[in-house]
Parts: sequence; C-alpha cells; structure tokens
Amino acid sequence: MNVRTRFGRGRKAHHQCCPKCDHLFSTQWGVTHAEKAARRERVLAIDFSSKQSSPFTDDFIEQLFQGTNFGEPINNSTTLKRKQLVKTLTDQLNGFWSGHTAYHMVVDAGLLKDAKTSETKQLTALGELFLKEHEYMKGDS
Repeated sequence: MNVRTRFGRGRKAHHQCCPKCDHLFSTQWGVTHAEKAARRERVLAIDFSSKQSSPFTDDFIEQLFQGTNFGEPINNSTTLKRKQLVKTLTDQLNGFWSGHTAYHMVVDAGLLKDAKTSETKQLTALGELFLKEHEYMKGDS
C-alpha cells in the first residue's frame, strides 16, 4: 500500500507493514525486527533496584536532544532533559498538548506510540520502563 509518510510518497508506513513490532525502535536507525525483539526482552528484564545498567544512559538522552533547542537551562543539563521527556510523556498520556519537537522526540525514540490528535496516547514498553526508572530515581533523591 502506497501512503504518504515523512519519508515521502511510495513507501509503506511502518505501522502498516509491521504491526507486531510495537514501534519500540524507529526503523530510521536500521534496526531489524529480531534486534528489536531482543532489545525489548533485555529492556523489560531490567530491575532498577539492582545494579544493572539502565538503557537510558546520558549518551542516549543527549542523542535524543541533538539538534534541538529547549532553552539554555535544558540544553546544558541531562537531568533537565530527562525531566522534559517525563513531562512530555505525562502530558501526552493526560491528553495535553506538547510541542512538535518534544512529541516527535518521544515517538521517534520509541517511548510513545504515535496516534491521531483525537486518540488516547499509549506508552510503549520502553516508555513504561523510562517512567518506571524516573520514579525509582526520584525516590532515591
């Protein structure tokens, strides 16, 4: 099926060609379905009370924000960038508006399933894990 996507006319929209992948990781990064499934299993197995490392490293957060400008305080702080992601996710889940850049950042990172404006937004497994880690880290401080 030819549909218009952000990649241009003629390509299949990712959600139409593969509904099973749950949009956990964007296809623009060249990740195969087997790699997505393996990553998902690793991500879901993380217990933040243990000493296992988080998939949401500072490098991961910095890469998400590359080429964006959220103002000097956020641009210069990984902690504030994490808080911005949490705010965007919770705003979307509660039905509030988010800016275009912030919204597409969480969708492209695989934290939130893309949906029409009138539809209820849902977290991916990775998004749930991100918020779970945030709550755990907030409890430490």
